[in-house]
This record gives sequence, structure tokens and C-alpha cells, in this order.
Amino acid sequence: MDKYEEQSKEAEDLLPRFVSAESVARNIGNSNLEFSYLPLCIEQIEELKANVAIELLTSESKKILADGLIDVPIEYGTWMFFPFRKKCIQILPKSDFIELRTCRNRLKITRDEQLELSRKIIAIVGLSAGNAVANSLVTERICGKIILFDFDKCELSNLNRLNAGLFDLGLNKCLITANSILEKDPYMEVEIHERGFVNSDNDAAIIQSVDLVVDECDSFEVKIVLRELAREFRKPLLMHTSERGITDIERYDTTDNLPIFHGLLDGVDLGDKRKVLLSIINPQIVSERMLLSFSELGKSLKSWPQLATEVFAGGANLAGIARMILLRQQVKGGRYFFNIEEVGK
Repeated sequence: MDKYEEQSKEAEDLLPRFVSAESVARNIGNSNLEFSYLPLCIEQIEELKANVAIELLTSESKKILADGLIDVPIEYGTWMFFPFRKKCIQILPKSDFIELRTCRNRLKITRDEQLELSRKIIAIVGLSAGNAVANSLVTERICGKIILFDFDKCELSNLNRLNAGLFDLGLNKCLITANSILEKDPYMEVEIHERGFVNSDNDAAIIQSVDLVVDECDSFEVKIVLRELAREFRKPLLMHTSERGITDIERYDTTDNLPIFHGLLDGVDLGDKRKVLLSIINPQIVSERMLLSFSELGKSLKSWPQLATEVFAGGANLAGIARMILLRQQVKGGRYFFNIEEVGK
């Protein structure tokens, strides 16, 4: 077994998973105290009744409401085990859960649009800044499946911008993001690749299968490969740079032979990382403080700075743009700036 397979087994053990009501009943009956059981509170049933039209509910929810029960039966809905929390929690049936969790999206997102989005698949490569994108996508339920790529583990210095805590240190960022997603929406389908994006045949097949690609990785080589694959398979690609709100929208799905990075790399030696960097993020478009940071790279700074305010705002912006693209609303490709520093001018 290689290192990657060992990591995958670890992730399998640490990610939340569904368990049967029979298993829950058996463990409760045996006084299994290794983890606690949290039954569905009746308040959620009342919330379901207040917010979701009765004709949209599952037959089992209709029966619960009709019977006027005080205690929710153990067989109702679904049980989900969360290894990190050592808790097994009962949640609403899938369609009722999703209907209630997204009801406050109406009518900014219609029910039909929400259903259409639930069929979409999004891949995110890089889960420092990509963590903010993933959580924004899932919170608004802009897709039904999300595929995560990152080889990196969480370090203390990541906590200036990563939605994680001290207990996550040393864990793969895919695992951290997946757990965060599934604690919010256990019915979201999540696929993780702890090896990162390595441009294997399998990785290429994944890009071919998705509806949209988000690039938040640090590797320029991977950035270029992702765009070449997105162009080959006609997939829209989004990237946010945590600097002056730089947002790249590359519509390989609608434009034939679109040059990667808006043509900024035309004639550039792709083997020269410095020239690639300066072509993508040239000094004329960045802030003075970022320029100062660039001058300190390899000296007092290990890598370029990223602020939580910029990362979280970028995550929300990319999620909103992704929703518009997936719902076939008008979104023009190009480079955009969502720069909060403009408010001071």
C-alpha cells in the first residue's frame, strides 16, 4: 500500500458517513458509549411544517406531521455519523432537508433553479483560498457534487485565511474542507483527492466530467494544465486572486480556441516561473503593499500574503459567478476587479 492509499484509508475513517437506523438502535440497546446519539428535535419538524408546503414533503414527513408525535421515531429520516465529533445525528429525509435548508434562498434562487443546480458538478483545485469557494458553493447549494484536490496539510500559518481550527492542524486540506461541507449538508456528494491534481488520465477524466472548474492552486504548471484541459473539454474556469479582488472568468465553454489566461502568456516561456507570474499578475495591477511583499519573497517572506477578508470575499464572488454560469445567465469572460480599497478613494 503506497502513501496515497494510506491517506485515503485515513480519510475514509475520518469523513462522516450514513448509518442505518437498525445499527443505531442496536448500539443504543447495547449501551455503546463510544459516541453519542442525537435524535432529531421536534422543533425541526415544526420548522419543516412552517416553511415547506405540505405537498412537497416526503410521505414519511407527512405521516409524522399527521400523527402529531412528540418524540421522533428512530427510523425517521437518516442517521449520520461524524467521527471527528464522535456523534451520530438524526437528520431530515433528503428532499425535506434540502427543501428546508434552501427555503431562504427563494426567490433569489427559484425552486426549479435549485433543482437544476443540484445536478451540477464542480471541481476545485487548491483548498486554502479554495476552502472559501467550496463553503460558499455548498452553503448556497450551487451544486450537488463537489470534487476537491489538494496535497497540502493545514499549518498554523494557514489559519490567517483558512476556515479551520487548531484541531485541524496536520490534516489534509481536502479532509478539513470535506468535513466542513458535510457538517453543513450531509447530503452533498463530496469526492476528495489528497494527492492533489497530478494531471493523470483520471484527473483529466474528472475535468471532462464536471460542469465548472475552480483554480485556486499555487502551481503555475497546474494552472496551465487546468486551462488546457478546460479548453479541450469546453469547461468554464474561474480563478480569484486575493489581491485587489482580481477575478478571472475564462469561458472555454462558449468561445472556440480561447487563449489561456486571456492571452497574457502568449510568447512567454512557460518554463520561466518568474516571467509567468509577472505576465499573469503584473506590477501595474497590484497594490503597493503587494509590490513590497513581492520584493521580500525568498527573504523575509516564504510566500505571498493572503488576507482572510480578501479570500472570503473572493470565495463568495466566485460562487455567485459559478451560479450564474451554471444557470446559463449572461456572464462575459475576462478579468474583473472587486477591489474594496476603492472605497477609500
